[in-house]
Amino acid sequence: MQTGLILCPLDSGEADWLRGVAERVHVKDVAVLLLGEDRIRRNPDAVIQFILRNNLKGVVVVCDPIEGGLTEPLSYAFENAGLGRLAVNYVDIGTLSPGGNAEDQASLLYAIVMVNLVRIEQGFDSDDIVSKSVLTRSGVSRRTLLRSLRRGLRVQTDIPLVLNERCGIRSKGCEHCLRACPFGAITRGDNAVIINERLCTECGACARECPVGAIQSPAISDAQLAAMLNVLAGGESESSKRALLLTCPLGVSKLSEEARSGKRLPLTIIPVSIPCVAAVGGVHYLWSAALGVSMITVCPDKSCQKSVVVLPVAEQARSCGELLRVFAGETASSANIILAGDESIVTNASQMKLASIPAGAELGVPSLSRREATIDALRVMTDNRRDMILPRAGEFIPIFDITVDSESCTLCELCRVHCPDHAIDFLKKETSLSLVFDPERCSGCGICVKHCPEDAVSLSRLGDLSVVVERMRGEKVHDAYAKCAGCGASMGSRRNLESLEKRLKGEGVSEASLRALHLCLSCKQATTVRSTWNEGPS
Repeated sequence: MQTGLILCPLDSGEADWLRGVAERVHVKDVAVLLLGEDRIRRNPDAVIQFILRNNLKGVVVVCDPIEGGLTEPLSYAFENAGLGRLAVNYVDIGTLSPGGNAEDQASLLYAIVMVNLVRIEQGFDSDDIVSKSVLTRSGVSRRTLLRSLRRGLRVQTDIPLVLNERCGIRSKGCEHCLRACPFGAITRGDNAVIINERLCTECGACARECPVGAIQSPAISDAQLAAMLNVLAGGESESSKRALLLTCPLGVSKLSEEARSGKRLPLTIIPVSIPCVAAVGGVHYLWSAALGVSMITVCPDKSCQKSVVVLPVAEQARSCGELLRVFAGETASSANIILAGDESIVTNASQMKLASIPAGAELGVPSLSRREATIDALRVMTDNRRDMILPRAGEFIPIFDITVDSESCTLCELCRVHCPDHAIDFLKKETSLSLVFDPERCSGCGICVKHCPEDAVSLSRLGDLSVVVERMRGEKVHDAYAKCAGCGASMGSRRNLESLEKRLKGEGVSEASLRALHLCLSCKQATTVRSTWNEGPS
């Protein structure tokens, strides 16, 4: 592993139960440093040496930042060891101090540590995404080098990253991220969308709404969230019922305050700090449902300007909560909670009914696109419950369908030519031609809609999810072939021919040219040869 764990007990009592956590984590081949807060304040170089000696690229720090006063020495150590902000996750030990059973508290801390360790490790993919490796290549242009440096620095912020290989040409028709951002921070570029860093509030709503995951929040990417869910579902948590609670730094501070006043989360709920819960949406709730893990997102301040983009998550969480109840238990639930005033996070979260995790549940999301991962999650559910009836998809499921007006469509094949996902095909039979659509491939970019000359195509979310689960392709429109007036050979869609003839008539094309439309290429060539022969030499 490339991550390590730093445990900073305030006193000998904390050191005793933290030592047990250290031993369990060390078995997982994780480097561990157990060092009292007083020694860290006096000698932060010990932390630097620990990081460099173990060649660590990230650390989880368990400490009490308020009581211990460790913010300054730890920041100094991480900066000098070369660790960026996103490579360090803090866990506030003040919320975990054993109020009774130290063994249970140690078990909870172990689960929190393992979740945060995999989160940091999966976050390393972001470094590759922003072309950090380009610095070691030969023959790199100055422009490419400067661009890569700028993007490499940008990953230390919470501004979402745009993955051009997933976005690309799709951006010419797609508007999902543009509609998701109420702050006007997103515009279209030539081959990808562009995020205005001055206008961006770093809420992550654009990342949440992108159907293909072409926009990722660097602090809570799809890969990171999937890895955390897999840890909770994979037995590391030592419980058949676990919940992942995600909240912003303000929410973590509120949890710390509640813990110090005697209110603590149940041991089955794992809190994790992320920049903003607006980055977590329906697809992530769906993944958690497939793993049988309840998920709770908490916005601690209804007056925050970002809360407006958190509101849609509530409906997405409710819909996936219904799916979770069907799949993992009748009383299980997930939720998005937006708090006002002095409402308690602990009180609201403690009311949740947790799901029972199915044996062997795992989701291989990091290597897949968001759409593929969602389809896999649906298949995991239906494989485990053959009698399960999937609900109609909400606006958050990134699986799409097209509607084709059979009266207007001429089967000209322009939609197939321009589709970047090869979701549209034309099936050619002996006497007919059919437009066939594969929802499993469609990214919902809408390019087919924009390029249809007859305005015959419209795009919507897929209602019947069983279509993708059962790998079904749908025939949208079909037509008989037009026959050559000369030899009777098939020449393509009859509708396309009729549409072309009607348009040319309106433009005043001669009758001879119109008759030629009804001839195949061979007959046209033969007619031209006979006409030239009859006219003779001039």
